[in-house]
Amino acid sequence: MRIRQLTAALLTTVVASTAIAAAVTPASAAPDSGKMTVYMAQTERNVLDLGATGSTIGDVVTGSGNVTKTKGGAPIGSFSYRSETVRVNIPGGIENRLSTIWFSLPGGSLMASTVINVPSGTRPVKSQDYVILGGTGKYAGAAGDMTFTPLSPDDYKLTFRFTD
Repeated sequence: MRIRQLTAALLTTVVASTAIAAAVTPASAAPDSGKMTVYMAQTERNVLDLGATGSTIGDVVTGSGNVTKTKGGAPIGSFSYRSETVRVNIPGGIENRLSTIWFSLPGGSLMASTVINVPSGTRPVKSQDYVILGGTGKYAGAAGDMTFTPLSPDDYKLTFRFTD
């Protein structure tokens, strides 16, 4: 009889401990620091000029390349993006593009999006903030923001800040 009571008590403790651990573990297993920095090296870029020649609403820029932990380092993943021009002729020679980037990283994927401001018909030249839309795998349920910083026409630094 005593062994059954001890076994029941031990089983109850294990089940309760597991439930507590599950309750305090976030759904997203984003990096422990809540921050992650990676680099993008673009290897492909394509511009689809729709409508009149030059920068017009509906033009599309797509691209892809490698993601690295350090600038110029070995690839740890990849990215793909699509940016569509949604506003042109903004004072100062600026246009807006709806930009979405997908990242395939070790342990899962992430997606981020924003409306970027770029000099008309060119590549981004200043830092832009994106919202993290979510992810898969260890990034499931990810939320927060990402700062996209151009380093050169094909190289970019990305800083992800994850929130709970």
